[in-house]
Order: sequence, then C-alpha cells, then structure tokens
Amino acid sequence: MRILAINDNIEEGLIESSGGMSIRHRLPKVSFFAMLGFMEGGNFEQGTIELGYSGGYEAIDFWDLNNRVQQEAKALKKAAAAKKIPPGTYDLVAGPEISGIVAHESAGHPSEADRILGREMAQAGESFIKKEDRGMRVGSDIVNLVDDPTIEHSFGFYKYDRDGVPARKRYLYKKGLVNEFLHNRESAGRMGEKSNGASRSSEWDKEPLVRMSTTYIEPGEYTLEEMMEDVKNGIYMRSFTEWNIDDIRFNEKYVGREAYLIKNGEIFEQIKRPVIETTTVKFYSSIDAVGKDLQFSAGTCGKGDPMQGVDVWMGGPHIRLRDVYVR
Repeated sequence: MRILAINDNIEEGLIESSGGMSIRHRLPKVSFFAMLGFMEGGNFEQGTIELGYSGGYEAIDFWDLNNRVQQEAKALKKAAAAKKIPPGTYDLVAGPEISGIVAHESAGHPSEADRILGREMAQAGESFIKKEDRGMRVGSDIVNLVDDPTIEHSFGFYKYDRDGVPARKRYLYKKGLVNEFLHNRESAGRMGEKSNGASRSSEWDKEPLVRMSTTYIEPGEYTLEEMMEDVKNGIYMRSFTEWNIDDIRFNEKYVGREAYLIKNGEIFEQIKRPVIETTTVKFYSSIDAVGKDLQFSAGTCGKGDPMQGVDVWMGGPHIRLRDVYVR
C-alpha cells in the first residue's frame, strides 16, 4: 500500500494594532506526506513520512525523497516479518523521530501557559506543570528542550507571532529543569510576565492561542556509534508507529516501528513493535547520552475550539536511556 502527497501554500498576513504596530508577512511552504504499508506472511506493518519546509520547491532536493521512501519501504518489509522480544529492562537508543514526538508531546504541550492556567482544560487538556514549578527537575542535567520559531526553513518558522511579538528561541527545560513557559500576550499578562512570541492561529478569523513552532531536544556530544558501543543488552528504536499520552502530558506510551536488538554494542536483528510505557519524568531522567546529530519531521498540531491546526517541526538527535522497561 502506498499513498504519496505533496502540498504547497503561501501564507500572507497583516498585523496592525492601535499602538501603531504594522507587520506584513508572506511565507511560502511545501510539505510531503507518505503512508506506506506492507503485508508479509499475514502480518501487516505501516508507516508514515511527514516533511515540511518554509520556502519553495528546492525542498524536493533537500529531502532526498526517493531514498527516504525506499528506505522506509525496506524497513517495513523487515518489520512485518520480525519477532517480538521478551518483556524486560533494556537500555534504549532512540532515534530523532522518537526524540521529536517526545519533545513535542511531553515538553512543548505541558509548557503552554494557557494549559498551565487551566484555560484549555476542556479542549486540549491541562499540564502536569504548575505556574510555581519553574526550577522543578524533570530530567537529567544533560536534557535541554527547546522551542525555536526562528530556524530558517523550519515548518514552524515565523519572525513575529500573531500578537506582533518578535520570535525567539525558548528553553522549555534547561539542564533537566523546568525553565520557561510558552506565552502569548494574554497568558503572559495573567502571570505578570512578558510574552515570548508563542501566539499563533491557523487562519485570520481564529483566536490566536499559545502554540509551539519547532520543538526539539538540543544536541549533545555523542555519535551514534559511541552510544551503541556501551550497550550490552538493549534496543535501538529508530522510529515509531503509535504513541499515546494523557491530558496532563505525563503518562505516555511509544510503540516502535523500525527497531533492532543491540547486543554488545552491535545491531543484532530487527524486532517487532517494542512498547515503552513510562512517564515524562522517568523518560527524561533516564537519558545519559545525547547525540550530535539533529533531524526534524513535520506535523500539524491541533488545539482550540473551533479546532486549529498549525504547522510544526519536531525533532532532536539520537538519545540513550538506561534501564527502560520494554514489552
């Protein structure tokens, strides 16, 4: 099974205020979506590829689509024939696709100030973080979670938010501690702070809400080979096929799509759908190595009533976690 789609659009806007502000923008975007499925011996596996780019059709060369789609198809074919491993405690090396979804769901969303204030509780949900929780430890001291709309060509790129506030890089978790919330002017005013430029809306007639842009785990110092060589009995989860997280973004689950057993620092064999069930604090606290590489995938993040979908990037490097229960 194969579904391939490419889309483009040009976003134009004008933000004016009674204070004399006038900002005009024009932003072209291109996106690619693939859904692939493969049946082997009665077992079915499927996967998706989601890519986004702020700019023009030079994105096609940047993405190297032919190679990406072929690589995903080969991995799915092997995954359909792979076998489950026995449940137990393993070291885990997780790829950038895992880093990205974890960063988006368990750092980006709980750092949205409107969730923290309870404004979104009947819609998008709440947050395990409270407004007095700055400085609370949620991970090991090598964990830095960033949301940055200023990265050129990122799918969440913008220079000014919908309130006219200049965009900037925000450290949501810094050295494993809760550091900064995402704000629009309303939430910042309610907390006695200044907005950090996180106000976004999907269309001109929708309310600007506190939203993410490009959310990722900041790179560290390790190569993938260095992470692998120190793993005696572990799992390399390169991508995911399913994820779930609760309304306060604390209890979470990730199911591997392309995954391998690691024995004595070497990739041993492909395995079928390893499942991690953990909490946000356990996940980030288990990280003992962060890779140098940094990769992103695209998505559409939904929030609000009426529902608004905005373009986002999510990503990170390879990361290594110790003593994770996998089934």
